[in-house]
Amino acid sequence: MGWWGKIIMKDSIIDMLGIAFIDGGRDPKRGLDCWGTTIEAYKILNNIVLPDFAIKAYQEELISNQIIKERNSDNWVEVSGPQKGCIVTFKLHPEFVNHVGVCIDDKTFIHARDKTGVCIESFNHPLWKNKVYGFYRWIETK
Repeated sequence: MGWWGKIIMKDSIIDMLGIAFIDGGRDPKRGLDCWGTTIEAYKILNNIVLPDFAIKAYQEELISNQIIKERNSDNWVEVSGPQKGCIVTFKLHPEFVNHVGVCIDDKTFIHARDKTGVCIESFNHPLWKNKVYGFYRWIETK
């Protein structure tokens, strides 16, 4: 068993690895962007279908505005740090919160990058280490 045997709860997370990046992608058979990957991974890990905001990956200001709007809604609760199945948001741009993924555990997350497609990376990687904006869980409100 490889390294993923320790962090993967369901085989279908492994099946997501290598899916091509497509801006606005929401279909795992065709390609996913970061929110499309988040929707799929959250469904696999939590059995919850998140809403689709229909914002493309390169629309950084719209992404940032939506993340901040959602962060302040009743549907999301901020958690203190990385936990299995929670969403992680990143501020990669000086002005915008512009990237999301899903925590596999307290050290790694799954997301989509334009050059690699869907991948699993460590929070300790220099690209991500100091860019985390917050960790959240979806709470269904009635």
